[in-house]
Amino acid sequence: MNKLFSYLVLIFVISSFTTRKEVLKTNYIKEIPFNFDYGVPIIKASINTIEYNFLFDTGMPTVLSQGIVKELNLKSISSIMGSDVNGNRQQESYVIVNEIIVGGIRFTQVKTLSTDLKSGFEIGCLNLDGVIGNNLIKDAIWEIDYEKKVIRLTDNIDNFKIPESANVIKFKTNAKRENYSPNIDITVNKKKRKDVKFDTGSNGGIKLPLTHYSSVLDSNKSVEYYGQTSAALYGKGQNKKHLDSKVESIKMGDLQFQNQIVKFDDSYPTIGNKLFENFKIIISYDDHNIYI
Repeated sequence: MNKLFSYLVLIFVISSFTTRKEVLKTNYIKEIPFNFDYGVPIIKASINTIEYNFLFDTGMPTVLSQGIVKELNLKSISSIMGSDVNGNRQQESYVIVNEIIVGGIRFTQVKTLSTDLKSGFEIGCLNLDGVIGNNLIKDAIWEIDYEKKVIRLTDNIDNFKIPESANVIKFKTNAKRENYSPNIDITVNKKKRKDVKFDTGSNGGIKLPLTHYSSVLDSNKSVEYYGQTSAALYGKGQNKKHLDSKVESIKMGDLQFQNQIVKFDDSYPTIGNKLFENFKIIISYDDHNIYI
């Protein structure tokens, strides 16, 4: 895969997604290994006893490739004009998957976007069959252990030993529209930006709007360039202005950094695995907290 594409992000769809969950037992804790070769967590999950490769992605809804949809003979229940983070658009359809098993836990009646995951080189090289997205992720509590390359899920946060020193970041979702992507507030050089996507489907770091932050950036600590830096589900982004800048202070919840390199452009603001991989992360939709 071409490493010049510093952000691997798939799709941004404002839509309605719901799922139901059945568990094998209460007070469970399960563990799933993940592949991190491309800077994003890829796990195994099964449908009808067949294992498939899924991207674990908090930044988008659940997705299944068109090929698997045909194999399972799933029928479209509705359609939508999908749009990725680069602004590229394509007509897509929804299907209902009766059951997806993740780490031995059964998630049933999962509303899923059907799309072509092989169309672009950058996405196609991941060999994905689908995406475990936020409309499924919201129904469990998840721990991403980047050091051991495992994801754990549970129905009881007490099963995770969260140290008192852990940093806590509050997140919000657009629950009224049943869009469950976790969005957080971030402050750079004392200037706040709301609704930054906490995105495990991105292999980048911190990416923020240039127009919002241009007044608080030091030109002597910035590098400006022009071109493409991202590949998404429907193709590459347009050539545009980018700025990499060393910023004095960053704050998100209890977590604070100094002298970090941040990317600024006019794309959708995200935080990805290049930052997350330095920590163990717990995502709890029960209390809308991210523990780092």
